[in-house]
Amino acid sequence: MAENTIATAPDQRLSSHEESKQRLAQAVAALGSDEGFRRWLRLRTTTGLGRYSLYNQLLIAYQKEDATRVAGYRAWQREGRQVKKGAKAIWVFAPIKRTWKELDVDGNERTYVHVSGFNAVPVFDVSQTTGPELPTYSINPTGDSMGVWLTRLQDYATDQHIMVEVTDTGSAEGYYNPFSRLIGLSDKLTIDGMVHTLVHELVHAAGIGYKEFGREAAEIITETAASIICAEIGLCTVEQSSFYLMAWAEGDIDKVLEHLKAADEIARRVESGLGLHSAMAAAR
Repeated sequence: MAENTIATAPDQRLSSHEESKQRLAQAVAALGSDEGFRRWLRLRTTTGLGRYSLYNQLLIAYQKEDATRVAGYRAWQREGRQVKKGAKAIWVFAPIKRTWKELDVDGNERTYVHVSGFNAVPVFDVSQTTGPELPTYSINPTGDSMGVWLTRLQDYATDQHIMVEVTDTGSAEGYYNPFSRLIGLSDKLTIDGMVHTLVHELVHAAGIGYKEFGREAAEIITETAASIICAEIGLCTVEQSSFYLMAWAEGDIDKVLEHLKAADEIARRVESGLGLHSAMAAAR
């Protein structure tokens, strides 16, 4: 029996692919507003959807900002849930894969996968389905103050062989010296301000430097990655970061997307070092 909610005809697939590309451009443009940036940041950090590719995170956030868990029509049926009649699909990109097996030089059978492109496919949020309750989890730490996180971030810096000192930094809120591997935090900052600045400088230390990326790109990537990490630990810096993202890139959508992808990747690396990803996996 055909399902009206899922398009299968090739021409309709192509149309949906083009529409998804347009949605992606609109989703990236929406990052220029605090609301649009906050919408993506919430989905990236407070739901299980952070495991999706950056492009699909943006598409999901743009089409259904309150999404928390998405899956295809058949996948929900395997979970014992049914998509509600008339539910509007969320279109995302899925890889077109070809899988085959070959014997390696030692005679062992190995499986190979080649991705030849991407298709637009429909998925649905759990709120668009009915059925038995699903287990829930949170990837945000709870019960810790920002003071506790300042200590935890300092410990992480020590593990990375980076010294952190609170000192007079002049008009700057902080700095990172790659030669001495020293992070300086302004003694005029509040605890929350120190946490945000320390995260920012730790991202620089993780490889986002002016020499590698240029000053403008490095600042976009660093401040956006810092926003992601700060949101994970419960400190919101959206107003500042959405300005950074669009202002430094001069509104260039392709440049914003390129920098956002780099920010997402470096944020995952620092989050992993802080144990945020392992905490999410354990909660599952």
